Amino acid sequence: MNGLLDHGSFREILGPEARVISPHLALFDLPPAFDDGMIIGRGTLNGQPVAIAAQEGQFMGGTFAEVSGAKLVGLLRAAATAAGTAQAVSTVFLLLDTGGVRLQEANAGEMAVSETVRAVLEARSAGVPVIALIGGRAGAFGGGGIVTACCSHVIISEQGRISISGPEVIETNKGAEEFDSRDRALVWRVTGGRSRALLGGADSYVKGDVASFRQAAAITRNTLPDFSLATLDAEQKRLEDRLNAYGDCVIRPRYGRAPVLMLPRAYLNSVTTLSSLCLPRRDTPMAPAELLAALFPEGHNVTPGAENTLLGTATVKNETVAVLGITDATPLSPEIAITLAGSVLDIIRAGQKTPIILLIDTASQRMTRRDEMLGLNEYLGHLAKVITLAGARGHRTVALLYGTAAAGAFIATALATQTLIALDGAHPSVMDLPSIARVTKLPLDVLTEKAASTPIFAPGVAPLAATGAVAEVWTAADGPLAPRLATVLATPATKDTRDALGAERGGRKQAHDIASRVEAAFLEATAGEGTI
Repeated sequence: MNGLLDHGSFREILGPEARVISPHLALFDLPPAFDDGMIIGRGTLNGQPVAIAAQEGQFMGGTFAEVSGAKLVGLLRAAATAAGTAQAVSTVFLLLDTGGVRLQEANAGEMAVSETVRAVLEARSAGVPVIALIGGRAGAFGGGGIVTACCSHVIISEQGRISISGPEVIETNKGAEEFDSRDRALVWRVTGGRSRALLGGADSYVKGDVASFRQAAAITRNTLPDFSLATLDAEQKRLEDRLNAYGDCVIRPRYGRAPVLMLPRAYLNSVTTLSSLCLPRRDTPMAPAELLAALFPEGHNVTPGAENTLLGTATVKNETVAVLGITDATPLSPEIAITLAGSVLDIIRAGQKTPIILLIDTASQRMTRRDEMLGLNEYLGHLAKVITLAGARGHRTVALLYGTAAAGAFIATALATQTLIALDGAHPSVMDLPSIARVTKLPLDVLTEKAASTPIFAPGVAPLAATGAVAEVWTAADGPLAPRLATVLATPATKDTRDALGAERGGRKQAHDIASRVEAAFLEATAGEGTI
């Protein structure tokens, strides 16, 4: 950070002396860090005021968690609020070095990523560019890949990597034939900086030294796209063109050095994930037709689309609403993401401020080497941006989670809407407990016992509701769904207050307070005035 900014200009906000530490790591007998692996502050670059955040990739893998996420969210919100004032900054720099969500705080980490995405887009909407710099050991994986895709500009070195599902995760789910995580050359060909730059997933490709990053940051920050319908229309076309050009290039290497085997697209449509196999489901989950009938007794013309999507319109209280969805726990692929995003863009372009209902039953993002090579993080990030833009343009956006939802697919769909409702039988998660046990090396019975005492990482609706992610939980015993949906649609959306809701419900007691403290400190001081 000191090398990137002008010498002596950096002033840290909520530094180690503030002792803002994770309250959850002690549950796992893990030592905390006084900054929770996230350094934030402000400084100058070539004399211009900037905000900056950096993750420490060597602390808990640079993961997103309650405290670290709240610090970043507070910084981004402050940059948006300060736009046009004496405390304004010209740019926000994110030095990302992350493996994604911290599994010991899985629900809080998922929310931190979602709130970071919204805060990035809020800053961009206020005219403050957000630039991601990727050059550390961890790269930008998981939710970090989605955050990266939402930034105004991405600067990467050859060492840097961007992805949603890491090689080890894909190998665990699909085997070494799908992605051999020990083949380092293959890992970098799929996720590395050079490949990302060539494909368009990164905008500037630099040497792996601080001076090169500084030079690129100084050059690019004044020529960046705004967050607008025109920008997302252009991005939609770019991502569609990529799928048209390379979507049929489906290859899967045999184990070792044998020739490649070409696979039909039907193979990809049959891919399952560990989450879809392990997450408990209702014995008789509500079928899409049953759900549509219960939600829209006044009528609908929602029909199945390609790859288990739903598209159409319905009537609620004599008002037309748009309905989109994913069914049958289908993993979110580039094709599904670009289809849903295109539909939302069409709705925005129509200019009617039509409410948008998302019906969600998706196991996770699709875990294949092909999808990661195509830049799955960009497709998921694009979908999250489009849904967010719809809300900003006056469309009431509501997600109804009626099945499963996990990982990046959850962030890009349900958590991108203004209001998330969970229906009876829904089962969201970041990762199921057996998988968390394998990663954390904790016995499953011990993990299950710990999950009973805190909502911070346990799967299910109740833990996520406690963190503020789920606004309401609807059960059959509460009466018909249609009147409740009409009430939600008639209620104006507010700014992102999920961290305050999490504090009120006791599931995330620190996030709102920390974000507010950061924002207040940022707005009270400017770079060069001493420690903030």
